[in-house]
Amino acid sequence: MKGILLSMLVAMVLSVPATGGEPTLAQAVASYKKKFDYPSLKVIAKHLKVGMTLAQVEALLGEGDMPVCGQYRWSSDHEEYSKEAERNIVVGLVLEFECNDGVHEGGLESWEMMQIAE
Repeated sequence: MKGILLSMLVAMVLSVPATGGEPTLAQAVASYKKKFDYPSLKVIAKHLKVGMTLAQVEALLGEGDMPVCGQYRWSSDHEEYSKEAERNIVVGLVLEFECNDGVHEGGLESWEMMQIAE
């Protein structure tokens, strides 16, 4: 009898869907494009790969800002306090692409989540 009850309990626990886990890439992309939320941006950043084209990255994140040749950034809804600036600054994703005279000849070289001064 105890074995049957234990088996039933295990079956019930295994049939309950997991909650609170990390969203899939597709869910994160949809959420970021709608809300520009920090958690989704972090999930997407985990899926970036050296050598990706700008078009591949923009398919995930949408169009980014290009403050300088080869550097793009995507903002989020998250801010962190900067002692240097003495104020909160938006945290986002900054990506570096190879760039020569305004032309992107290569793919993604590096990326980092960081404060983005405006």
